[in-house]
Amino acid sequence: MNVNNEIEWNLGAEFEAEVIRILREIPEFTVTAEHGLIHQADAVVRHGDSVTPIARQTKTRVSSAAAHHIAHQARQLSMPTVVVAREMTDGAREFLAAEGIGSIDGLGNIRLTLPGLIMRITGEPRPKRGYPPTRLSGRSSLVVQAMLLDAERPWRVIDLAQRAGVAVGLAHRVLRRLDVEGVVESHGAGPAKTRRLANPAALLDLWAEEHVTVPCGGPRSCSHLTTVCWQKRSAPVSKRPGSTTR
Repeated sequence: MNVNNEIEWNLGAEFEAEVIRILREIPEFTVTAEHGLIHQADAVVRHGDSVTPIARQTKTRVSSAAAHHIAHQARQLSMPTVVVAREMTDGAREFLAAEGIGSIDGLGNIRLTLPGLIMRITGEPRPKRGYPPTRLSGRSSLVVQAMLLDAERPWRVIDLAQRAGVAVGLAHRVLRRLDVEGVVESHGAGPAKTRRLANPAALLDLWAEEHVTVPCGGPRSCSHLTTVCWQKRSAPVSKRPGSTTR
């Protein structure tokens, strides 16, 4: 990849050390700090004659579910958003790009579309890592499918376990994972506590990243559950064509 002009990032004084480290490890970027940035801007990107104020989100890890939350917040802003993360899944990166949101991660993956600048760089392969505590595959998929088939329902753990045909402990672990991902809303406490899907589309994308196979044996046939769930997806989001740096 060839870059004709150096890309300069002027960062506010409050930028996290991790963000500065990630940006400084990219050879095409020069990082400086200054006070008095444009109102509400977290950073200013200079490339040639273009000066673009941006808002930024900083994350340790961005999954597809997190990308949906970021996109919702970005739509409220009047300037481009760039997400800087230590780690980002491929699905999250593609979703953000389709929403017009830039992304930079700790492996050197870059997707930027700003005035006067289109940049697409593929970084190092992601190192193998342990799976999340409860991966949304195998029998966990039955819990996900049950929730998607009745997305408006507030679920108690025991009711969800019975509907999905899985152990109560597994249903509880899946719900706890979805709590962390921010795709469910919780109400109440103790045995009466319920959770309801807050963002079915985010759950579908997260499940697609991790889904491997669904073992049969639940109260309903696996083929029926899988077919209905995927039919409930909305039309695919149109994506911008791929581009290279210029």
